[in-house]
Amino acid sequence: MSDAALFTYDGLVYASRLTKPYLMIHSDQCAVPSAARRHFAVSPAQYKQVLWEGQTRHLQYYEDEAVVDETVCNIVNWFSRHVRGAQDSPVMIPR
Repeated sequence: MSDAALFTYDGLVYASRLTKPYLMIHSDQCAVPSAARRHFAVSPAQYKQVLWEGQTRHLQYYEDEAVVDETVCNIVNWFSRHVRGAQDSPVMIPR
């Protein structure tokens, strides 16, 4: 998506229609945290949760193995509780 398209895209319209289970993982150091909070707030999803990870920087979700491992486990565990047919056992982070 180009910058022009990104800055004119109104994601709130679509977030306000989101009824499927919704997990948002974000932080103060990721792109536009205020917009992320607005998108989460308008979603009418019955099952929704935000994991606000304070100082985790945006690229850490792609490059930092520890952050990626923890994030993936959080995603799998959350969706396993909220999506039909998902496994019941939690995923543990190997240490």
